[in-house]
Amino acid sequence: MRSWLLLIPGGFFLFFFFLWPVAEVAVDSLTDGPPGGLGNYRSIATSIVDPHSFLITLEISALVTVICALLGYALSYMIVVAPPTLGRLLIGLTLISLFISQVARTFAWEVILDDTGIINNVLISLHLISSPLPLIRDALGVSIGMTNVLLPTMVLPIWVVMARIDPEVGRAAAGLGASPTRSFLRVFLPLSLPGVIAGCLLTFMLAIGFYVTPSILGGGEFVMVGELIVNQFNYLQWGTGSALSVVLLVLVGLVLVISAKLVGIESLFGLGSEVE
Repeated sequence: MRSWLLLIPGGFFLFFFFLWPVAEVAVDSLTDGPPGGLGNYRSIATSIVDPHSFLITLEISALVTVICALLGYALSYMIVVAPPTLGRLLIGLTLISLFISQVARTFAWEVILDDTGIINNVLISLHLISSPLPLIRDALGVSIGMTNVLLPTMVLPIWVVMARIDPEVGRAAAGLGASPTRSFLRVFLPLSLPGVIAGCLLTFMLAIGFYVTPSILGGGEFVMVGELIVNQFNYLQWGTGSALSVVLLVLVGLVLVISAKLVGIESLFGLGSEVE
């Protein structure tokens, strides 16, 4: 009984700050707007803009997840194999980046990628190009900005799993005649995959709901779901905005459930990968 009492504070927190707001949004999606209960969802299904925004969001989120996985795996591996001092420095810099404002980092990328930004000014001054490259207000700029923001989210789960892999496993593979490349591909990479899966899942779910970075670097040329939801609320379309929020929440939930079914819940959180 005492153990159950310890759950009360956390239960109240989840109820008032998560379950209650989600329930309010779900009710608004059914009661505010066209009559018939599901009118807001029918308008989303028959709209041209809304499904297109979901498609763009999924494409960019998947692309950013793949890029973060490649960069994050390389950085995590560098942290693990580096000398202890350098490894602590690298992981410290990764953690520090989490505390830098997303808005500040996004505006910094706008300064770098803009038509009059650092990259275009340098290339023009070197006479490598005659007109500015379109590095912003398109999917490229948004992908770069989102990758910068979400990369630490990918690095940390992968690094945690890699740090738990016993170095003796690689030495044993080498002792059995495996080359460094073969040892990495056949031993180290499979053992680190749970961290990659967890990092990809977290990154993809966060990327789906991004708002600040796409709205600044996208320049309104295309609209992701997060921007679409904010626009609906700005125009006081509470029912439509709530319905879009519910659809996005269901989509994220489906991604989590399907991933848990395919790879197991332990793999999603990097469990069960330690080698004794």
